[in-house]
Amino acid sequence: MVVQFPPEEVSEVLDGTPPIGWTEPERLAALAEYGILDTAPEIQFDDIARLATRLFDVPVALVSLVADDRQWFKAEVGLGLRETSLDVSICKDAIRHPGVFVVCDLAGDPCYASNPLVASESGFRFYASAKLETPEGRPLGAVAILDRRPRPQGISEAETASLEALARQVMSHLELRRAISARDRALVAERAGAQRYTLLANATRDAIWDWDLDRDSVVWNEALHDAHGYSLDDVAPTGEWWMERIHPDDRERIVTSIQAAIDGRDLRWASEYRFRQADGAYADIFDRGSLIRDEDGRARRMVGAMLDLTERNRSAARRGALAELGERLRELDDPAAIAFAAAETMGRVLRVERAGYASVEEDSETILVERDWVSEGGTSHPGRLHFRDFGTFIDDLKRGETVVIADVRTDARTSDCAEAMEAKDIGALVNLPVIEQGRLVAIFYLNQSQARSWTEGDLAFVRNVADSTRAATERARSMAALRASEELFRVFAQAMPNQVWAADASGRIDWLNRQAEEYFGSSVQQSSENWAALLHLEDRSDAAERWHHSVATGEIFETELRLRRHDGAYRWFLARALAIPDEQGAIRRWIGTNTDVDEQKEIAAELAQVNALLASRVEERTRERDRLWSTTSDLMGTAGPNGLFTSVNPAWTRMLGWSESELLALPPMEFVVPEDREEVEAIAARLVAGEAIESYANRLRTRDGGTRTIMWNAVPDRGAVYFVGRDITDQREVEDQLRQAQKMEAVGQLTGGIAHDFNNLLTGIIGSLDLLQTRLRQGRTENLDRYLKVATNSANRAAALTHRLLAFARRQPLDARPVDVNALVTSLEDLLRRSIGEAIGLSIETEPNLWPTHCDANQLESAILNLAINARDAMPEGGQLRIVTDNTFLDSHAATLHPEVRPGPYVSISVIDTGLGMAPDVIKRAFDPFFTTKPQGQGTGLGLSMVYGFARQSDGLARIASEPGRGTTITLYLPRHDSEAAVSEAPASHPAVSARNREETVLVVEDETMVRDLVVEILGEMGLRVIQAVDGASGLKVLSSGQRIDLLVSDIGLPGMNGRQMVDEARTTRPDLPVLFITGYAQNAALAGFLRPGMEMMTKPFTADGLATRVRGMLEG
Repeated sequence: MVVQFPPEEVSEVLDGTPPIGWTEPERLAALAEYGILDTAPEIQFDDIARLATRLFDVPVALVSLVADDRQWFKAEVGLGLRETSLDVSICKDAIRHPGVFVVCDLAGDPCYASNPLVASESGFRFYASAKLETPEGRPLGAVAILDRRPRPQGISEAETASLEALARQVMSHLELRRAISARDRALVAERAGAQRYTLLANATRDAIWDWDLDRDSVVWNEALHDAHGYSLDDVAPTGEWWMERIHPDDRERIVTSIQAAIDGRDLRWASEYRFRQADGAYADIFDRGSLIRDEDGRARRMVGAMLDLTERNRSAARRGALAELGERLRELDDPAAIAFAAAETMGRVLRVERAGYASVEEDSETILVERDWVSEGGTSHPGRLHFRDFGTFIDDLKRGETVVIADVRTDARTSDCAEAMEAKDIGALVNLPVIEQGRLVAIFYLNQSQARSWTEGDLAFVRNVADSTRAATERARSMAALRASEELFRVFAQAMPNQVWAADASGRIDWLNRQAEEYFGSSVQQSSENWAALLHLEDRSDAAERWHHSVATGEIFETELRLRRHDGAYRWFLARALAIPDEQGAIRRWIGTNTDVDEQKEIAAELAQVNALLASRVEERTRERDRLWSTTSDLMGTAGPNGLFTSVNPAWTRMLGWSESELLALPPMEFVVPEDREEVEAIAARLVAGEAIESYANRLRTRDGGTRTIMWNAVPDRGAVYFVGRDITDQREVEDQLRQAQKMEAVGQLTGGIAHDFNNLLTGIIGSLDLLQTRLRQGRTENLDRYLKVATNSANRAAALTHRLLAFARRQPLDARPVDVNALVTSLEDLLRRSIGEAIGLSIETEPNLWPTHCDANQLESAILNLAINARDAMPEGGQLRIVTDNTFLDSHAATLHPEVRPGPYVSISVIDTGLGMAPDVIKRAFDPFFTTKPQGQGTGLGLSMVYGFARQSDGLARIASEPGRGTTITLYLPRHDSEAAVSEAPASHPAVSARNREETVLVVEDETMVRDLVVEILGEMGLRVIQAVDGASGLKVLSSGQRIDLLVSDIGLPGMNGRQMVDEARTTRPDLPVLFITGYAQNAALAGFLRPGMEMMTKPFTADGLATRVRGMLEG
C-alpha cells in the first residue's frame, strides 16, 4: 500500500492520527533489542543507501531509526549528518502510517514548510519512505529517499515495490545482526533455533544462502526457486554449483573477492554480478553476506542474501535506451545509419551477441545483411543468406508474425537445421518482420549463441525499437525524396538558362522562373492574364491548336514560336510542356520550358566558317607559344606531383649548361646551391599546399661550377607546377654597387652631421671650461656653477647623441628587464602632452591584463616619445593621438613575411595619429637611415631607424600601417615575458653614501687612465677599498691571487684580453664573482646572452651618482 499525500493534505492526515497496533514504549523496547543505535557504519547498510540513490535518481537516501529523543542514521548518502532532533524528523510521522509514506512537495505543506531541512535555499521538496518493521509489526524507522525537486506524481507501483524491498533488506540485516552473537559468531547458527531462521528466510523474497565453509555446504531458501527457477531438490549444496552459475566474465572477480573476504578479517562481503538462472538467462544480482569467524578469526561460515536487480536495471536501461535512440534517430537521415543505430541499441540493451536489420527478397526467400552489430568478441555475418537453410520460420514472417525461438535445437521450426544455425553462432533468435503493402521487405533480428528465454519485456523493447526505426526511416526517405525533388526543380528552374513556367490544369500560368520574368519584364500575374499577347501574331493559331490538343489528350506540348521580349523584339523559342497527372490520371499541373533557339539558325550557317577560323588561330597561337618557349632567355618549365621537372625550355641549357635530359632526370634540389636548399624546400611545400609564389629569388648551380641568381614566379594547378624564372644576377650586382654608393653617401652625411653636432657641443664644453679657468685666475669665484652647468649639459647632450648613434647602429647595449608596459606608458602621459602641444588630443588605452615584456625601459620610453613627436609633426593643424597597448599573437604567416621574428605571443604598443598619412613608397623607406620627408634641417632621418633598431634588438618587430590622408599607425611588437614585470624604484637624491661594510674591496680594470682615475675616486668616496689594473692580463693576475674581491668593475674593450674573456677565466676560480661592465661601445655586448647571472652593464658616459647607485646595489645584492 502507498500513502501518497499532495501538499495540502499532509498536515490534515497527520493531525490526530493514532499509531496502529503498537505503543511507543513497545516500539522503543523493540528498537533496543536490536542494539543498533550508535554503532559504527557497516557496508551492507551503506550499500543499500547508495543503491537507493541510484534506483530513484535522488541525491539523498537514509536508513533512519527513530529513538525517544532523536532520529539516528545507520546509513546515509548525501546528507552529511549522523543524527537530527525529532523536531526536524519526517520519519517520526512516516512510521505512524501503514505502507509507503510519500510527500510530493514538502514546501507546499504547513506541516513541513518551516522545517529547517525544507525551508533553506537548497532544502528538500520530496520525501518517500518504507518502514522498517519487526516481525511483530513494531516500526523501528524507515528507508527514506529525499529530493530537492518536488515530484507531483509521487512514485510508481514498481518504485514502491523497490523501496519496500530495500526496507526488507535492511530488516534482513538487522535480523542477521541480532541473530549473530558478537561473542561467538562461529556458533550462532547452532544456538539460533530453526524457528528464527525460518522466520528470517521467509521474511524476504530474496534468495538467502547459508554457506558452511568447513564442509563447503550451501543451504538456500525457497526464494532461489521463486526468483531464479531452481528447484532446491536439483541444486547441488556446494559453493562450486553456485560459482559455476556466475557469468564467466564476472566469475573470477567474484571468486577472488569472496576468497579475499574469507582470508581477511572483514565481517562483511558484498558485490554485484550476473547469475545464470534455470532458463539460461542471466539475472543482475546485488549479493551481500556476513562472515562468522571463530575465536582465532578463521571464517567458518557465510550467511547472505541475493537482491535481484534484473528487472529494475533492464526497465531503466530500456527506457533510457529508447529515449537516447529517439534523440539519435532525429539527427540521422540515412536509412542505413538509422538501421544500424537501432541494431546497436537492441544489442547492447538486451545483451545479445548479434543484432541487425536485413532487407528481404521475398520471392527468392533470401535476406541481405549489409552491416550488423556484434558484441565484443562476436562474429559479424554480412552477406546474402537463404531462409530455408535455417528452418521454416520464414512462413511465420510472411504472415507478419514475430518469430521467437528460445532454443534452435528444440524448436520444431529450426531443429532440423540446428547445426547450420549453430555454425552461425545462433542458439536462440528473435526475428521481427517489416511488412510494406502486404509484402515482407525486411526484418529486425537478434541472435544469441546459446539457448535463451526471451521475456515479454525483451519483445516489447524490440517492437518499440522497430516502431521508432520504421518511423525514422520513413521520415528520412520522405525528407530525402522531398529534398531531392525540391533541389532538382530548383536547379532546373533557376540555374538553367531556359525559361521555366508552371501552370494549372487549364493552362493558367502561376509561376515563372527568373529568366522568364527578366525576358518578358512582367510578373506571374501579368503573364498569365495576357499570355496570348506575348506570342507573335503569326504563331498564335498554331500554338493554340497544339495546346488544346495537349490539354485534351495529356500529350506533351511542343512547338516553335516567337515570343515578344519586354523591349518589343521577338525571338524564336522551342516551347515544351509536360502534364503532371493526379492519382486518378487527370491532369493536375503543367511544367514547361521555353528554350531560346533564335541564334541556332544563324549559328548553324556560320559554324563551318567559325571552325575553320578557329583552327587557323589555334595553329598560329601554338606556333607563337613554341617560338616563345624556344627563344626566351627566361627559364620556363613544369614539375609534376613527385617534384621532378616534366618539361624545361632551352634557356635552361643556354644559361646553366645542363642538358635537358639531366634536368629532367635529377631532382631539382641538385641544381640549387646548398645554402639555399632549406628555404627552397619551404617554398616547394607552399606550392604543394596550393599557394602561388611571386618574386622569389634563389641561386642555381651552373654546370661549370658557377651560380646564377634567379627570380621565380610559380603557380600550382591540378597537381602540376608551372614556373618562370628570370636571371637577375647582373641586376643584383648593380643593386649591390648602388647600395654601396648610397652607404658611402650616407656615411658622408652621418660624419658631417656628427662633426657639426659635436663641434657645437665641444664649443660649449671648451668655452665654459676656458671661462671657468679665466675666472679662477682672476680670483672671481661668484657664479662659477653657471659655467659648470653649461659644460655638464653639453657633455650630457654629447652622451645622448652617442647613445642615439649606437641605437641607430644597433650596437647600443640594452639594459633589458621585465617591464610593465602599461605603467611605463601611463607614466609618460604628462611628458607626452607637453611634447605634442595643446592642439592635439591624447588618449592612452591600455589592456587591463597586459602581459609583461622584456626590454630596456629607457629605450622603450625614447621610442614611444620619438613616435609621438613624429605623429605631432604629421598633424600640423591638430588632431588626435592614441597610444594603445594589447596582447597579440604573431602567427606563422607573419613569421613568413618577417623571417627574423618567431611566431608566438607579443605585447603590442600602437601609436595612432589622424595626420597626413604616408604613401606606399614612403612606408617602404620609412625605417631606412637618413630617410626623412621633413624640410632640410628639421629631421635627421634617424628617428624611425632607431625605433626599428630597438625593436629588433629586443627580438621584436615594428610595423607601419598608413594611407595618405587617413593617418598612420606604427606598432611595436615586443615578446611576452613569463615573469612579473619589475617595479622601478626612483633613484635616491644622494646615492654616494658609505657602503654597508667599509672592508669591501672592488677591483677596477680600465685601460683609459682618466676614466680609471675617475672610477677609483668615486668608489673611494663611497668608503670602499679599491685595487686598480690597466688591462685584462693584470686584472686577471689580481683575480688569480688570494686577495678578497667583492666586486669587479671592468671595461669590455681592453687591449689584448678583453673584459669578458678576463671574467670568464676568473670565474673558473671565483664562480660567484659579481661583475659590472662599463663600456662606451661594445658590439658583442649588445648581443643576446652576453650578460650571464651576476653580471650587469653601464654605458659611458655615466654620472658619479649613477655609478655609485649601481655599485651599491650589486654589493648589497
